[in-house]
Amino acid sequence: MAVEGAKHEDVDIFEEERTKAIGPNQKLGLVLALLRNGDWRNASNIMGRLPEYCTVAYPAIGAALCELISYQIDPLYRRCSELPASLASRLKPLALDWPLLPSMARQVDSYEAFKAEVLPAVLALGPYLFRSTLLMAKLLRLYRSLVRGADAETYRYDALNLLNAVVLPAFGLVEANPAMAEELWSLLRLFPYNERFALYHAWKGEPAAPLLIRMKCYGMRRLRYIMKRISKDKESIKQSGRVIGKLSHSNPTYLFEYVSRQNVCFEICFFTQNLFPFSTSLDSRADSVVRQPDRPGGRLAQVPLFGLLRRPPLLRH
Repeated sequence: MAVEGAKHEDVDIFEEERTKAIGPNQKLGLVLALLRNGDWRNASNIMGRLPEYCTVAYPAIGAALCELISYQIDPLYRRCSELPASLASRLKPLALDWPLLPSMARQVDSYEAFKAEVLPAVLALGPYLFRSTLLMAKLLRLYRSLVRGADAETYRYDALNLLNAVVLPAFGLVEANPAMAEELWSLLRLFPYNERFALYHAWKGEPAAPLLIRMKCYGMRRLRYIMKRISKDKESIKQSGRVIGKLSHSNPTYLFEYVSRQNVCFEICFFTQNLFPFSTSLDSRADSVVRQPDRPGGRLAQVPLFGLLRRPPLLRH
């Protein structure tokens, strides 16, 4: 992934992740073998003794866990996908060429079984869910169907927890995928704006995983480079807006926050107006605008997060 406009370097923040090999590490090799046999219980015991995300950071282990989760949720997903009949009829039962899998891993067809047997594996995957955008889309469609249903309150907390801990960090590592952004928005829009804005606020906080830190540094460096060269030339504004809009597809929170701050300091409304047409449906830019007065010394600096968001709604949701 080359940094467009950077003079002296091409940056590929995923190069190290793609070339990670298990090698002679017996613990990682055992985890991989257990996952390929469908034995999540014993694999999770070993993973729990190692640093967080240490195992799933390896491509082979992360891919194996994604395939295992996809296999287990297949019956439930086919029932709750809400796909048009013409597409749903094309879905075939998912089969993996792992000999011991049918006897070790049970496919789930109810949410209670999913929560007990599969959800811990999804949470263990964390931001490394980005390795399988197909599985990410399946989880979003599954929870969208559940939250829309009659017992929405039963699944509401689990959906928010999944979005906060797994989906949003993983989405930040997906490279410019507007279709995935629309899938994400189709679930987020079911929550009131105060809950969405709380999720955005947590999303733009300091990340814990090393890959998320590198991604944030990469995006901010590229954004600052472009913002320094903004002029009032129409072609320049459109080209810069298109590049920043592409960056914001996967990391809209801190990018729009930075643009909002620059807008306040330097009055570049002419550029901000040309940026929004290239962004996705996520309303995180509205969150950046609402929070802009809440800076050190500002009159809203002492207002608690949910107290601010629970004021009479100015934005439609």
